[in-house]
Amino acid sequence: MFTKAHHDAAKHVHPRTGLLRIARSDTDLAVILEAFKTGVVEQKQELLAQAEELVLAPDLRTLTSSLSRRVAFWEDQIEESWHQWSTQSSLFHEAQAEAADSWEKLRAQSYSLLEAAEALMADSSGGLGEQVPDPFDAELHDTFAEVATVLALLGSWAHFHNLRGDGHVLVEMRDLFRSIVLRLDAHFVPLGYEGSSAVRQRLDLENSWRMVEDSPAELPRNGGCPVHGRGRVLFKD
Repeated sequence: MFTKAHHDAAKHVHPRTGLLRIARSDTDLAVILEAFKTGVVEQKQELLAQAEELVLAPDLRTLTSSLSRRVAFWEDQIEESWHQWSTQSSLFHEAQAEAADSWEKLRAQSYSLLEAAEALMADSSGGLGEQVPDPFDAELHDTFAEVATVLALLGSWAHFHNLRGDGHVLVEMRDLFRSIVLRLDAHFVPLGYEGSSAVRQRLDLENSWRMVEDSPAELPRNGGCPVHGRGRVLFKD
């Protein structure tokens, strides 16, 4: 039976964030493989000790008692493990459904806001088209900057922990981020606002962003170029 220490090692908790990280690099996989090998050796020793105890039982009554205790122990272990698995699995699926629903709402509302900003830009009687600063313009600029900051943090954090899934949501997140950044620079910078620089300034204040940016390069499996500063890719053209 694996110890808790080996189980935690197999989950590959990142030392700096304390969160689970999917193992994809050769280094990460080597750590997990070593923990698995150690667990197998310990489990083998445990099984040998149990077998020796059964063989050395002095009489049938002692053997029966020992077997009964072991059966009861493993039944409790299986029941407890199944209960924990079922509970955590349900919580995971519920959280996943809520996250997916929240993302769809954020995505739809963000694109609606982008379309509204585009319409205002084309309307000379409204904000975004005036040379005189409009309070609505400032509020809209800050809203876009805040949404872009959240998208950058979520995307870089997921990438840092190798939480890719099918990649569909991350692609949607990247596309929305770029649409907002382009709109910030194209529509708001000419009006005297900071544009995408406001997003960078917000990100520089986030400890999680700085940690991702400062993370060392990783060599991907099967060769390829090292992956540096995962957050910077969001600002590429």
